[in-house]
Amino acid sequence: MAKETVSFRIDSGQCEALDRVAKQLDRDRSYVISQAIREFIEIQESQIACIQERVKQADEGQFASDGEVRTAFKRSGSRRRTA
Repeated sequence: MAKETVSFRIDSGQCEALDRVAKQLDRDRSYVISQAIREFIEIQESQIACIQERVKQADEGQFASDGEVRTAFKRSGSRRRTA
């Protein structure tokens, strides 16, 4: 896979933390940045795909029933608040 050089700015505290992590992993800064970006992209793509699927389901009229919503809230420990 071809590689490209990308430059960006981070604050000095983040850079120091990045270097500490790289040292603890016995890797260089570029490796740690590359791993972080890879994980960020995986998370974002997964969340976007999930949101798109839920929007598609909503567009198709696939909604949870009132009972399903109540059950989900009960499981999560949330209570309905009344004003």
